[in-house]
Amino acid sequence: WWNLESAFLASVAMFEIVFSIPVAMSLWAVLMQQEILFTQILCIYLILGIGADDAFILNDAWMQSRLAGPHISGDKTTRFAWAYRRAFKAMLVTTATTCGSFLIGAVSPLPQVQAFCIFAALVVLVDWLFCVTLFAAAVMVYDRYIRSDKDPGTCCGPGCCCGAVRVCSQAFCKSCVGDVPGPNDPPQKRAMERFCEGPLFNCLRRFKLPLIAVWAILVIAMLINAGVNLRTAEERSPIGKQSLDVIRGFEILLEEF
Repeated sequence: WWNLESAFLASVAMFEIVFSIPVAMSLWAVLMQQEILFTQILCIYLILGIGADDAFILNDAWMQSRLAGPHISGDKTTRFAWAYRRAFKAMLVTTATTCGSFLIGAVSPLPQVQAFCIFAALVVLVDWLFCVTLFAAAVMVYDRYIRSDKDPGTCCGPGCCCGAVRVCSQAFCKSCVGDVPGPNDPPQKRAMERFCEGPLFNCLRRFKLPLIAVWAILVIAMLINAGVNLRTAEERSPIGKQSLDVIRGFEILLEEF
C-alpha cells in the first residue's frame, strides 16, 4: 500500500502472492503426486519478497509510461503495451534466475532439501504467471475505473493514509523531492527516478574504475581468506545448547544409535 499508493492494487498483489502457495500445492500434490512437507510452507516468506518485487516492477513501468512521449502516453492501450513489454522482460529474467537457483537444489541427496527447492521454484513460477496476468489486468482496472483525481495522500485519494509516500517525502525533504504535482499538472519523474538517473548515475560513471577495482580486491581477498582458513570439520556441530536435556537426549541418540 505504501509503495503502490492504492488499497486495491495492494490487495490484488497480496492475493496473488499468497494464493500462489495453494496453487503450487495443488500442482505438487495432484499432478506430481508428491507429499507436502512442513518445510515447504516456509516458501511463503520467500514469495512475499519476490512477488512484491514483481508487482513493483510492473506498477513502476506503468507509471513511467506517462513520460515515454505523446506517441505512447497519449493512449492507454499503447501505454499499457509499452509498460507490459518493459516489465515482462525484467520479471522474466528475475523469475528465471530465481527458479534456476532453486532447481540447482534438485540434485541434493537430501530428500527434504530436494523437495523444498523444487517446490519453491514452482511457487515462484506460479506467482510470476499471476503477476503477468492478474496483477497486470488489475493495473488497468484501477486506472480506468477506480483511480481518483485527488492529490496523492489526501483522504480517499491515491496513497490515502498508509500510502502517502510522496506527501511524506515532500514534507521532510522538499529540496530533493520537489512539489507534489496536482491533478492538472504535467507528469513529473519521481524522486527515486531523478536520483538514479542524476546523482547516482553520475557518481557511478565518474568512479567506475575505482569501484571495479575495490570490488575486485574485496572478492580476491575473500577468496584467499576462505582458501586459507577453510577446514574440514572434525566433529559434527551441536544441534543446540548442551545444557538442555532435550538437546542432550538427541545428541545421545545420534551418537549411540
